[in-house]
Amino acid sequence: MRYFIYYLFLIAVYIQPLEAQEKAVKYNPIAKPNTFQNLDNPNYWKNKKPNSDYWQQDVYYKILANIDEQKDRIDGVEQLTYWNNSPNDLEFVYFHLYQNAFQPESHHADLNKQNNNRINYGPYEADKKGTEINEITSNGRTILLEQDNTLLKVHFNKPIKAGESIDFNINFTTYFGEGAMGRRMKKFNSDGKTHYDGVHWYPRISVYDAKFGWTTDQHLGKEFYGDFGTFDVELTFAANYIIDATGFLLNRAELLPKELRQKLDISNFKDKPWNEAASEIIKYNPEERKTWKFHAENVHDFAFTADPNYRIGEANWNGITCYALAQEQHASQWQNAAEYAAKIIQVFSEDIGMYTYHKMIVADARDGMEYPMLTALCKFVESMEWGWNKNIIRTIGLDQNLDNLPYDSDTAPWICLDVANGYTERFNDYVALMRAHEATKEKIIIAGNVCTPEATEQIILAGADIVKIGIGPGSVCTTRKMTGVGYPQLSATIECADA
Repeated sequence: MRYFIYYLFLIAVYIQPLEAQEKAVKYNPIAKPNTFQNLDNPNYWKNKKPNSDYWQQDVYYKILANIDEQKDRIDGVEQLTYWNNSPNDLEFVYFHLYQNAFQPESHHADLNKQNNNRINYGPYEADKKGTEINEITSNGRTILLEQDNTLLKVHFNKPIKAGESIDFNINFTTYFGEGAMGRRMKKFNSDGKTHYDGVHWYPRISVYDAKFGWTTDQHLGKEFYGDFGTFDVELTFAANYIIDATGFLLNRAELLPKELRQKLDISNFKDKPWNEAASEIIKYNPEERKTWKFHAENVHDFAFTADPNYRIGEANWNGITCYALAQEQHASQWQNAAEYAAKIIQVFSEDIGMYTYHKMIVADARDGMEYPMLTALCKFVESMEWGWNKNIIRTIGLDQNLDNLPYDSDTAPWICLDVANGYTERFNDYVALMRAHEATKEKIIIAGNVCTPEATEQIILAGADIVKIGIGPGSVCTTRKMTGVGYPQLSATIECADA
């Protein structure tokens, strides 16, 4: 049975008006306290509303998690503060338990069976162990929990009123798997040690928006939709693990002191033969553990990657640090991965829009997916012959999230790539990447701006369905003011129509 109901009785009420959340400190996305809702946060939705009626919900996750390398599971305590910025009172909310998709009798398993796909479950997956809710409370409310596979519906005895916030306290356990049905929350053998990718690993509140109401799609292994906000996450691992994750690592100096950081530097392994056994820089002691503390703002998710064999590359551009995490046995072909990532950040920032965050991680993690500040890859090579470098370009580009709107690539029917100058080869290459990407290949792509038929044709050939016409068409146009370049709009439209 994937459907059940049970009751929990709680003790006190905790609801605060939004006005009580005003921040007196200056906006700083890489340090506590939470300044996401600050008036001086340029990325906060209230500070750049597209219209007067627009709203989004806000979230603040505080998660303490212990990753048990002997049992391959995460035991977590989550405190979620949820702001109801909508005009509606909410009598219930939904949580996503994504990892419950990768087990027998799930909706995702049913879909795979209908498509005659062979499924190989790991032990936990076969036992239907994905994410388990051990306890959930909301300070004083009587609540009813109603679960259907990857969706958990939480009913209240009294609503969350418009303009109020509520705290949830959740104890949970999430089990790692072997990658059944394309599962990205997985573990694998890394030269005799266990590698962990922690993605969509915690109970995550569903999006409630003006268009759809509650998002109640079952997880079928595709894209995700999430509210933006802040994450304070502490990850406790065995002391021999090297970890990085979404957000600013608050205790980097403590965990990676200078001498250790030098030993872990990727340049030490530039001549190491491919797949030769890794050295042991930090010896494993099951009794010795370290806690990695991260703070992230303006993000809609939190992901991590961990491996005792990770070696670290580092490069910078414009105050943004790019880290390469390569398994030591692969390090010889990851030597310039950090520099490559920094160049991608530079190109996208200069040609399309400034990168939002302070860092980017590219990780040797047997994957091909993007998360806030983290790009998980299968391979990176210094030559272009394998084509994997196109994957790093695409996944870093999709991590930009420049507008900090809730991201839902499954339901958004179109994508607009809007730059002042559409005449660069890089822009055409990016249009082509978006057309080829699995998540966007079926979308309507709008791209520009150009003002000549030749450029219009190039963008169409690159994969755009609609081309934006217009460069400096009038006296008030910023492009005309800044560059002195422009072309009359009607003339440009008539000429480009013949492309």
